[in-house]
Amino acid sequence: MAKLSSTNRWRIVALCGVGLALGTWFAIEPRQTEHKPERELASNSTSAPSRPRSDGDRAPDRSAPDYRIAESGRLRIDAASLGENGVLALGLGLAPGAAGVEPLEARIASTDGRTFDTTAVRGDSADGDVRLEIDAAWLRPGSYMIQIKTAEKVAFPLRRYVLEVR
Repeated sequence: MAKLSSTNRWRIVALCGVGLALGTWFAIEPRQTEHKPERELASNSTSAPSRPRSDGDRAPDRSAPDYRIAESGRLRIDAASLGENGVLALGLGLAPGAAGVEPLEARIASTDGRTFDTTAVRGDSADGDVRLEIDAAWLRPGSYMIQIKTAEKVAFPLRRYVLEVR
């Protein structure tokens, strides 16, 4: 067996890393033909999401998010339900203690390369959920990855969620 030079060893390690990253991406990226109803979560309300109405009714309770996504979950919503010039409020499920007390860094990445950096704040509930607000005008039909950097003291303190706008 021939000995590999140091440069060739690093090339092999790099190729293995790229292969692992691509394999992970394809494993967690949903297929268009695949339907996973157990991961799809519905709105907290039975009607349209709570937003201020133009007829002058009282403003909605801002402590309650429009939608909730369980930890590492997925949410599919219709673009028509976003409204215009509004804010989409999401409740993101976290394990107790992961939310901490300070606002958490969040990044929303679209499949077309756009990113939106914001912060998520701890909700009023005791279950550790955080509240994230996204400008509805920024959202277009497509898939989005929401990544939250948690307050946990671990090597990889990130949680990811998928938002699909149809």
